[in-house]
Amino acid sequence: MHFKYVTEDQFNSCIGSDDNNIELSVFHMNIRSLNSKHKLLCQFLDLLHLSFDVIILSKIWSSNISFY
Repeated sequence: MHFKYVTEDQFNSCIGSDDNNIELSVFHMNIRSLNSKHKLLCQFLDLLHLSFDVIILSKIWSSNISFY
């Protein structure tokens, strides 16, 4: 496994060849103010050709969790 920062296109081209070998997919993002960025997050995830089994967001206010 290689870990590095990649663009959406680079991610999609890499994942296309390994899609059948994935047993668990996890996405983590350090996000600030989910209130103002939740639409951007959804748009970004739509660009990726993988539906993640687990999505982890850090640095969100706990008062907003029930809303989303």
